[in-house]
Amino acid sequence: MPTRFSVRRQVRRILEQTSPYGSGRRVHFLEKFLRCASIGVDRRVVQLLRPGGVTLKCGVLTGDDLDIARVVECHEAEAWAACVDAASAIAGNPLLANVDRSITTPLSTVAAFNFGMFNRVIALGVGVPASERDIDLIMAFYESHAQSRFLIEVTPASRPETLAIELRGRGLVESPDKVAKCWRGTDDIPDMSPAVEVRELTVADREQWSAVNVSAWQVPRFFGQWFGATLGRSGFRHYGIFVDDQIVSTGAIYVSGDVAWSGFSATRPEHRGHRYQIATHIQRLRDAAEMGCRLVHTETAAETPERPNPSLHNQMRVGFDQIYEKTSFTLGGSA
Repeated sequence: MPTRFSVRRQVRRILEQTSPYGSGRRVHFLEKFLRCASIGVDRRVVQLLRPGGVTLKCGVLTGDDLDIARVVECHEAEAWAACVDAASAIAGNPLLANVDRSITTPLSTVAAFNFGMFNRVIALGVGVPASERDIDLIMAFYESHAQSRFLIEVTPASRPETLAIELRGRGLVESPDKVAKCWRGTDDIPDMSPAVEVRELTVADREQWSAVNVSAWQVPRFFGQWFGATLGRSGFRHYGIFVDDQIVSTGAIYVSGDVAWSGFSATRPEHRGHRYQIATHIQRLRDAAEMGCRLVHTETAAETPERPNPSLHNQMRVGFDQIYEKTSFTLGGSA
């Protein structure tokens, strides 16, 4: 019986072949091989390989029918809305968090901050093409919450293809900061270093968890309420690495169906350089696989030659592939 590693290696070999018979013929051989190997294959993956679909080569998605992009974008929108829902459940709602699900993708705000990174519109036009009315409702939503700083994300999966042009026509401008979207399956997970222990956290760890994130992101302590809100919430699992009984590095997953979002990766500045983030990524991947997830996705700041991003490198080291960059549009260029 082939091992998962040999299956993956041979599947990649099939996909990387140049065949005069086209991608449809390669799919035939792939499906036959998978049946012989007695392993399952997600229908979404097969669809990606059919003529007119996406070509998966060395972890890079190209083509018009970006099914994986649609899956991860819609799931990220769900995960982000769950984070904001958690913040709104804090007694008295001091962060003025709110989620509106009246259009095709959730609209969310953390109005106490008025920062673009907390007022995000994710997956607009991904599940259903965005309409002018959708854009009207987005603008009205943030205006009703007195928010002048918000981000509307546009991806290769966003429709209509003129969405960016339409947003510019509304006076929004493209942010210079792009987001690298990454994903991977839950096979071939790297081994954990025996020198590092990753523990699952509980609500009892909320104060330390929040302190690590506040320190890592260099934001005021008031933001700690945001970071700690998801502990104990359904769908979330939180992880930490301890040094002398103090949490120094964190990470979390949000799971629904067979997809997991990975986020809240943070390490105190004085404890960086020990590959703690790699360890928390591996633990998150292991648990996601045990929970039945087939796909895990995450995101981080896209890097440039002038601004390398160690977080992106850590994701790559544990098998994540960057599949595209997201562009955000904001009002007046201020996020």
